[in-house]
Amino acid sequence: MRSRYDFMKPAKHPDNRTKAGNPYADVMSFEIENFEYTRQPERHEVERRDIERFDLLMFKKYNLAVYDDIVLWLNNVPSVHFLEPGDEILLPVRSDLDRFYTRFSD
Repeated sequence: MRSRYDFMKPAKHPDNRTKAGNPYADVMSFEIENFEYTRQPERHEVERRDIERFDLLMFKKYNLAVYDDIVLWLNNVPSVHFLEPGDEILLPVRSDLDRFYTRFSD
């Protein structure tokens, strides 16, 4: 299974490399501005357990945990650690996420 990092371009700056010399993925190359909603996203009020185990929220909603970064990114949240209980986030339908990944990878 491919991950979100497969859809990002390699970082060009020489400081953005692993100890082995391989480039890290450049998260800014992920074309999030091209995300299209075909259906209204679900509003979700964040609970403490969602912050502690965001992967479980993603699995409950999408049957996959790998959508965590894109869902946070779509909600303009840099990291799950920036969320507070009571915050509201939008959860897109899975078909919109799948279509974005498919289109982006072409």
